[in-house]
Amino acid sequence: MADGAGSLERARALLAAFAERDGSAGRVVAAVASDRGLGYRDAVDLQKFPETYLPALALLLDLDLLRPGAGRRVLHLGANHGVFCRFLQDDPGVSLALALDLSRRALRLGCSWGLRAAVQADAVAMAACRSGWADVVLAESLLVPGYWPAADLARCLDACARVLRPGGILIIQEWGFDPARVFAPELTDAGLREVRRVTTAALT
Repeated sequence: MADGAGSLERARALLAAFAERDGSAGRVVAAVASDRGLGYRDAVDLQKFPETYLPALALLLDLDLLRPGAGRRVLHLGANHGVFCRFLQDDPGVSLALALDLSRRALRLGCSWGLRAAVQADAVAMAACRSGWADVVLAESLLVPGYWPAADLARCLDACARVLRPGGILIIQEWGFDPARVFAPELTDAGLREVRRVTTAALT
């Protein structure tokens, strides 16, 4: 397993290099400015940049999940325009990086920017995803207080457990919630267990 600090710095460098090549920030700003029908929440949700995913990428590296030739299949829930999937889809350790989001507008933007795999679907049930296919599921904003009803959270975790292969990894990346909150009961109910909790600053 890689060194945690080393993984963090490597992730930071990789994402910065991708952001420069990809021009993500300018693309998002231009999309928000040009779309007159975009509501406030949709505009906020579009603010997904490569560096947003520093914690998730550092953990993937630290767990050695992106070894060249590993053929990992990654599902990103709440991916919006899928910038992290666009980063992952060219990684030599990833065979599929699938962006899932309810926003058709966001996914269409992502596909116009080079996203190769996207599905418009509800992250609560994930009916569009077959069982046991994913090595890694990245979920955003599941545990932010008040974001989802408790029943929906439970259904989503059940769906994550269904979609993951045996021994697969669920990464929950959160913004602005109490890091001391214990959510082991919800994971246990879904047949999952918390292995590691990491506190890392990232662009939000």
